[in-house]
Amino acid sequence: MDGNITVTAVVEGNPPETIENVTNVRDSGVDDSSLYDNFASVLPTVYIMICLIGVVGNGLVILVTLSRVTRKHVLTIYILNLAIADLLFMLTLPIMARSVASRTWTYGHVLCKFVRGFDGMNQFTGIFILTAMSVDRYIAVVHPMTGKLHPMTGKRIRTLKRTKIINILLWTMSFLTSLPLWIFATVVDDGNDRFSCLVEWPNMIISRVFVISAFVIGFACPMLLIAACYFRLCLHLFRIQKSASRLPVAPYIRKGSRQLSILVSVIVVSFAMCWLPFYITTFIALTLPEGRPAFPFLVGYVFALFLSYVNSCLNPLIYWCLGASFRKSVKGMLVQTRSHRGYKVNVSKL
Repeated sequence: MDGNITVTAVVEGNPPETIENVTNVRDSGVDDSSLYDNFASVLPTVYIMICLIGVVGNGLVILVTLSRVTRKHVLTIYILNLAIADLLFMLTLPIMARSVASRTWTYGHVLCKFVRGFDGMNQFTGIFILTAMSVDRYIAVVHPMTGKLHPMTGKRIRTLKRTKIINILLWTMSFLTSLPLWIFATVVDDGNDRFSCLVEWPNMIISRVFVISAFVIGFACPMLLIAACYFRLCLHLFRIQKSASRLPVAPYIRKGSRQLSILVSVIVVSFAMCWLPFYITTFIALTLPEGRPAFPFLVGYVFALFLSYVNSCLNPLIYWCLGASFRKSVKGMLVQTRSHRGYKVNVSKL
């Protein structure tokens, strides 16, 4: 998710010393520099804070969604998988924090691949699920009858079983897309008994091809599809609003559709805002001349890196702010004063 997708230098404790390091060809680290000391004093604290917020938040989302015994909903499956992806990444942050603080990687080759792999899968799984959620919202709102029943067979299209299959396919796609990270992640001896877990690309060409591919597959194309879905969705809701006086059920449709559509759209916007700076700094790095990048660029890159981390703990906060039913269920679970039935959340009111 962070530099593991395109930039790995900062993640395992060492800010990038050269542009080659920023593009993941090889990170030799920065030894005994004030720049490294500054980052090393901040990164572990930030990692742990993000981890605590993300684990608690996504953990609560998972508990709430799994507690819905009867009130299952297609959107619930997407929210659950999104929370699982973020939680898996959160569990890698303590490892990163300790590596930064100790200035060396001590967890071995296998765990290095898992940390890098889950890091990349988190981003791709997140954007793939958000795209599927947006398409689902488009079908449910703009084509409600087509979305419910197949025109030829008469069977339901948007079912829980099919949604689960879609999510399995999305996880498979994210694994295949991030497969180069699993393959090329390795532990490198930096000298002086210090080691780094990084993605060691065979050459600069492969590194840059992956950077561009990650942007196209994991950001640009999904965002274009999401934008198209919401443009059509907003246009549809606008037309319904104009004809509300002639359609008695329109106010109800507008209310339920707007609640879910606003929820998904806010999640999508937060994802874009958190990841766009990362890709911007990454492409800037590709255009810079060889040598150690300037301090302002490093600060900007680290800030963009933090934003990409923060995205994994934002969704529960969005559910909390926009979903009165979600807040009620979480409070009920925490105080244990309500029955199991009281914990169920009506997704249409989330």
